[in-house]
Amino acid sequence: MKPLAQLLNNVARDTEKVVLSELEKNDPTLAAAVRDLMFVFEDIAHLEDRGLQEVLRSADTRTIALALKDAAPAVLEKIERNLSQRAAEDVNEYASTLGMVRRADVEAAQREIVRGARKLEEEGRIVLMRGNGGDFL
Repeated sequence: MKPLAQLLNNVARDTEKVVLSELEKNDPTLAAAVRDLMFVFEDIAHLEDRGLQEVLRSADTRTIALALKDAAPAVLEKIERNLSQRAAEDVNEYASTLGMVRRADVEAAQREIVRGARKLEEEGRIVLMRGNGGDFL
């Protein structure tokens, strides 16, 4: 699945849609697994600030706090920079009450944010970078 996801990350968006659509018809579970590998939570650090702000506005405080529990430093820094002061306070307050959490809960929160980002891309509200980003100006 990983090689397929990497390949699809580097093809034109139309090609990606056709391949995933056909895969969805033949094996929906495999298609979902490939989609999950194509844009992962760590890729949030590569979003432009406005796009990330849109993603964060679409997520609730609890989800953001949980997702950041095991985030890479670059992702954590990028998200913190793009939260409003009030949202950052809310996330920090909620995070301070979390204590120990299951890894599965953290991963579920990260997947929820990624799904939100994909939905915003489908609506044309943000652009998710794919490959090396060479097609973007």
